[in-house]
Amino acid sequence: MNPTCVVPEVNVETERWIPVVGYEGLYSVSNLGRVKSHHHHNGAGECVLRPGIISRYGHLRVRLCAEGRIRQMLVHRLVLEAFVGPRPAGCECRHLDGNPANNRLDNLCWGTRTENMSDRDRHGTTARGERCGRAKLTEANVHEIRKLLEQGMPQRKIGRLYGVSGVAIAKIKLGKTWAH
Repeated sequence: MNPTCVVPEVNVETERWIPVVGYEGLYSVSNLGRVKSHHHHNGAGECVLRPGIISRYGHLRVRLCAEGRIRQMLVHRLVLEAFVGPRPAGCECRHLDGNPANNRLDNLCWGTRTENMSDRDRHGTTARGERCGRAKLTEANVHEIRKLLEQGMPQRKIGRLYGVSGVAIAKIKLGKTWAH
């Protein structure tokens, strides 16, 4: 079997296929979030594409080819554009269950950036505190820092203790960072 194709078990009675916008006759997308090629290069005919992972956010993508040009396309966007319509101005795709790999139509909708961020907060997937990739402090560190601030220790000194700047400590004190 070709490594770019996979045919997982799916209830075909509930799966509906329609053409991928801009790739009509070449690719189709289903309401279950799968993408199918109608022209596989090894002559095998139709083939369900195996999506790859993109970015640290876990969104799935597939490679589509037309007229010799290959493009990486996000599966959730293909599903929404095909079944719902073009992306409205100022909107982006929302994964309603918080799982960026769940590209079923019933889990997707167009929404504003604010709505998408609210979804992330509700699902607990917002990169805050220790979950932020650049965080130098832990929740426990911040708790200790707040105690030291209450005791009157200078911000610069606290910063040196924890390997951060006095400005970082001031932002914690003012609630500009680690406010959650």
